[in-house]
Amino acid sequence: WMVNGINDGMNSAIYTYTPDNNDEITCALTSNEPCAPVSPVISNVVTIIVVSSTVGGTISGASDIIYGNTTGIMTLNEYAGTVLKWQKMVDSGSWTDINSTTSTYNEIPTSAGTWQYRAQVKSGTCSKVFSAPLSIIVLPKTLTIGGTFTASNKEYDGTVVATIASNELILSAIVGSDEVSLSTVAVFADNAVGATK
Repeated sequence: WMVNGINDGMNSAIYTYTPDNNDEITCALTSNEPCAPVSPVISNVVTIIVVSSTVGGTISGASDIIYGNTTGIMTLNEYAGTVLKWQKMVDSGSWTDINSTTSTYNEIPTSAGTWQYRAQVKSGTCSKVFSAPLSIIVLPKTLTIGGTFTASNKEYDGTVVATIASNELILSAIVGSDEVSLSTVAVFADNAVGATK
């Protein structure tokens, strides 16, 4: 028997060894007949393809981000096989497929909450395996109120209730197309008579 053209086996019809990927195995057969036309005769070549078991690996990346920011690059490490897809899940929801077959992924989560990400890997004819998930906590984003408003004058009534005369308050730092409303309620600092309160 020969491995990659080098003698490596005994004179037996059965040959076993620990292969490397793409090894080429041949067998040289000799005849006891004195008038054999060709001796030895080399068999056909058998090429050994070594397929490793599927290993899902682990994902490295950020742990906490603020809503509206990207997850940053998440990287699949120590896996064996081909990446078939990524998946994500927020809080106690269900896993959703992500159309990505690379070992890295990033996105901007669409809400605050606990997001989990994982990748599915397959090696050759072996089974599909998911990586260990990475959890990223997306923290709520604090909005800023800017602008001004004024309150109407009122006759003394012993309360702090105020009426808004003009309102030019605005919200800033809204993420994307999020719909956020601002409701205003004004009160005086106290119920005493005074000006510019």
